[in-house]
Amino acid sequence: IDYNALITGGNTLLFRDDGIVIFSSADGWLTISADTGIIISGMMEMDANQQFDGSADGVVNFTKAGAISDADFTTDTSGLIGIDTTNDRIYFKTAATADWHYCAKDAGISFPETTCPACSEMFIKGDEIAWIVDDFATDGAPHTSPYHKRCI
Repeated sequence: IDYNALITGGNTLLFRDDGIVIFSSADGWLTISADTGIIISGMMEMDANQQFDGSADGVVNFTKAGAISDADFTTDTSGLIGIDTTNDRIYFKTAATADWHYCAKDAGISFPETTCPACSEMFIKGDEIAWIVDDFATDGAPHTSPYHKRCI
């Protein structure tokens, strides 16, 4: 197989006669092929200035057993998504906050608050709670927080 190589600044770009393109650098390598699509190894990130379409075989996200946190990622970026395989939760991080939020698949209500804002006591199994509207998002959507019923 013949190769046409372009080498600049320690990076190599190979164009093979069989249609495969290989890019290699000190950080890793990337291969483009009609058979396998794009394969990336060792590179920190892949940026796209258009939408990324994973409809052919899906998009795979970061997963771990337990809650997702900043410590799970090398770069703290808004828009991160992670799957907690132990608690069946999808975690996400938005631009509006540095906090992680999650949605649980159990169809019950799970919430990150551990204490009642009125009495500062921890919630325990069996507590009767009420949801109080305590704020509004910039789009007008109400935000609620859990309180012990005895505290309202």
